[in-house]
Formats: sequence, structure tokens, C-alpha cells
Amino acid sequence: DREAIVKTMSGNVLKFSKNKQASNVVEAMLQHGDVAQRKKILQEMLNCFCVDKERTVSAVVSMAEDQYANYVLKKAMDAIDQGEQRVQMFDTLADSLAELEESPYAKQIVIRVKSYLQQEP
Repeated sequence: DREAIVKTMSGNVLKFSKNKQASNVVEAMLQHGDVAQRKKILQEMLNCFCVDKERTVSAVVSMAEDQYANYVLKKAMDAIDQGEQRVQMFDTLADSLAELEESPYAKQIVIRVKSYLQQEP
């Protein structure tokens, strides 16, 4: 039951996204969950902050730099609808673009963010 999975993930999306097996479950929920379930997962990603490499960063930035979570973030970028969450995600990533360009795991995310920035009016 998808709702039970989302409930279990609640509060742990970042942790699960950085785990090899659990990241696949988060990806599947972003791809196959209903609109409300996806929004709930995305909202947690956008509202969470963590201490990463002695700095406080948004969960989406931390995910972009992680060997497993970057795949979850790419799936989220595909699943996110036009609107406030999409703008918030891309703006947060754009603010950390210089750091992300140095990460070996964030190359595809950097490309997507740069493309987004070129499309902005």
C-alpha cells in the first residue's frame, strides 16, 4: 500500500534517499505515487536542512552530492509539476550551483539547473 510506504518514509526521506536499497523505494514513490503522495515527499525534501561537510545545506543540495540520493533528486525533478515546488527546488539548487559543479555526483543535476536558468523569463 503506497500510503503506508509514504507514512513510513515521512521524516526520513533524506535518510532513505542516501541508502542504496531504500533510495529505489523513494524513486518508485516519486514515479508511481499519486499527486498528493509526491507532493508530500517533495515538500519534505524542500523543507529539510542538514549538516553536510560541516555546513548547513538544503536537503536537495545534499542529495545532489550523494552517490544514491542524486538519482532520487533527478527522479523528483522529472516528477515535479510546474508551480511553487518546482521553482523552490530549482532556485535552491541554483543558489548552490558553484558547489554542485565540484561534486562528481551532481553533473546531470547541474545540467538541468543551467537549462532551467536559461528558460527563466
